[in-house]
Amino acid sequence: GVYVLSNSSCENSNLKATIASMEAAQADKEKIVAELKQLKELLDSKIITQEEYDIKKTKLMAKWQ
Repeated sequence: GVYVLSNSSCENSNLKATIASMEAAQADKEKIVAELKQLKELLDSKIITQEEYDIKKTKLMAKWQ
């Protein structure tokens, strides 16, 4: 009856929220990967030092969680 309907609607919105947060996390990870690739190019072009690369990479990887 009504209870089941409202319950499934609640679960549905929870599912949508979960999917939205997973999509946001995926977008964040794609951004991090893009930044890492950019950093690597800067390192390879000798625009930044290995030390600068390592520091920035560590900061980016901390956001991965």
